[in-house]
Amino acid sequence: MSDVRIVETRLQVAGVRTVDDVKKALQPLFDIFADEGIGQATFEVTDAPTATLVIKHQESASVDREAVAAALSRAGDYRLVEG
Repeated sequence: MSDVRIVETRLQVAGVRTVDDVKKALQPLFDIFADEGIGQATFEVTDAPTATLVIKHQESASVDREAVAAALSRAGDYRLVEG
């Protein structure tokens, strides 16, 4: 059995503020994650101006920021920001 290391990628997202936003934003992400072999994702929503998208994945998989940005924009007025 190989030793699979799970890591996380954290991205800042503008526009995700409520539970409904989280649901809407996650749905299209699950589709691209399945295609790219990425495991789980969640949002950390606080009083900060952006929410943190936490993506868990195998160390060997990389997160395609452009694909994530496109999926977020399809879901609503959500966008990746540098942070």
